Amino acid sequence: MFSLTAVVCLAVFFGYFTYRAYSNPFHKVNVRYLGGSQFEADKEVGYAGTKNASIIEEFEGGKYHIYTDQRGARVSWPGRQIGSTIGIMTLGCSFAYGYRVENDNTFTEILGKKFGIAASNLSMPGYGTVHSLQTLKKNLDLRPKVIIYAFIPDHGRRNLSPCAINNSPFCRAVAHVDFNEKKEPYIHSPQFELFDPDLFKKFEEDVIYSGRFGLKDVLWRIRTDLYRFKEWRDIQYRDDAMSRKISTAYLIKEMSETAKSISAKLIIVYLPLFGKEHAQPPPEELLASLNSEVLFVDMYPRVIEYYKKSSQALTIQGDYAHPGDLGHELIARELENIIRKKNLLKD
Repeated sequence: MFSLTAVVCLAVFFGYFTYRAYSNPFHKVNVRYLGGSQFEADKEVGYAGTKNASIIEEFEGGKYHIYTDQRGARVSWPGRQIGSTIGIMTLGCSFAYGYRVENDNTFTEILGKKFGIAASNLSMPGYGTVHSLQTLKKNLDLRPKVIIYAFIPDHGRRNLSPCAINNSPFCRAVAHVDFNEKKEPYIHSPQFELFDPDLFKKFEEDVIYSGRFGLKDVLWRIRTDLYRFKEWRDIQYRDDAMSRKISTAYLIKEMSETAKSISAKLIIVYLPLFGKEHAQPPPEELLASLNSEVLFVDMYPRVIEYYKKSSQALTIQGDYAHPGDLGHELIARELENIIRKKNLLKD
């Protein structure tokens, strides 16, 4: 009798959560990663690019390759390693990383070939100014002559958020700017208690990139309902105009001083959304943070000017924001001009 009752209770339990999982499904992405995960946990930043990776991302409409070196920087073929010193270092998010663009066609690689020097793309999807600064400091031994930081409109918000934007409903914890009792900004370490990095990776593998609805969706629905994991969209943080302005100025100053410490020149290139009708001018928090140590390149007028002459999209296929091959060519052209004009690679 007891066994029958237990079986019935168990059936009701799983039946209820199967209904919950089916009626309130987790978001899935029609993408496959062949060769492992693109990211790995990082205690300081939150996450970083997988080192020495050889990955193919397959998505609806195509695929592209993700090869990285021993630092997690993008390279053009498996096993390639950037030298111990470089001429150009690129920092930023997916726009600079070259999301769904082959590495040879990214503006970093184009510049490296133009000048005949080693160029290292240490950008990472989801990053902001905080994470770019931390990445710069961890790789100062590369001694670049030119550091390019690509700022997009969302970086002001990302700098303040404890969670990186992602496909999962849960928090990918990252370092972020917080304020002490004197209202002074500082970099707060990742809050892994919001969602453990290993658990996050497991959820992505089991659910987000799994394809069809299955048993793992039910098991994860049980886990998330019982443990009441909070979605990253519900996690509160400061995101007002003044906080953005103060935090961005603090981070840009740190970045420019770090560049100066190794006698490198910092170029901040502003990248708007690259889709026609979507481009917008630089936000106030960025313009207010610029100083005499920084060279500034604004791609907004270049994008507007381009679309006055051409109807061909600067973006990747099916996207209104990320630059595609043509977008990266346009960025490379502007950066090449300022590097040559200022003779930043004279040696």
